[in-house]
Amino acid sequence: MLLIQCFQSVVSLVENLADLDKEEIAVGPLRDSFVEAINASVKIASEEGFKEQQIESAKFAYAVLIDEVMLTRSESIELEWKTNLLQEKFFGTITGGDRVFSQMRESLDPLPANYDIQLVYLNCLDSGLVASLHKDSASIDAVKYRLRESIQMTRRTMVNPDRLCPSAYHGLGEQGTVKRHPRRSGLVTVNLIGLIGLVGVFLYFSQTIDKTLTLAADTIFLGQTVQVESTEAKQPNRLMELIQGMSSGIFGESSEE
Repeated sequence: MLLIQCFQSVVSLVENLADLDKEEIAVGPLRDSFVEAINASVKIASEEGFKEQQIESAKFAYAVLIDEVMLTRSESIELEWKTNLLQEKFFGTITGGDRVFSQMRESLDPLPANYDIQLVYLNCLDSGLVASLHKDSASIDAVKYRLRESIQMTRRTMVNPDRLCPSAYHGLGEQGTVKRHPRRSGLVTVNLIGLIGLVGVFLYFSQTIDKTLTLAADTIFLGQTVQVESTEAKQPNRLMELIQGMSSGIFGESSEE
């Protein structure tokens, strides 16, 4: 399981915020829902064997994201949410926007150890997190680009083909389940090429064999024809020799008499 999957309940709450009417948002119950979802996600991640630093980094990023989203909903919500920020509740700070991008930059290298937290950071950025860079969209885009590149490079080198970006994250443009069977298109292509080559060799040798058999048959037939013609030619010669011999004998005896 990926770290971002452990925080699926938090991701779902953030995604559903856009569908909530500002006038219908009850700040207190909504905050309680986020706190409950974050605590449950932390427990799941811990049970899945993720390191405490990874879990705390993901928890911090989502706390800052949620605070930022809620503070920009409306003035009334902002005033009420400020009294109990999630980052202050969990981490005792109100300047999380400055720290979160510093943590992101420390995890930009394409390493397997950074893969899970990179998915979390990219999900937060795609969900609208701008934090201290709200006036510097170019820097935000640069961080997004680095994260995407690192994620793609890490995925290419991973031995386990089942570690994919889950359906909770759509930033890579790839949806679907986490489980994936290895691709077999290359094997099919190789087998097809081999089959075509085998058929080609068979046809080539078939034509060669046919030509050889035809040539052999023609040679045998020609030899038989020549032999017959030679036999027929020799028979008259033997007859003439017999007649000439008989004539010589008869006339020879007559001359002696």
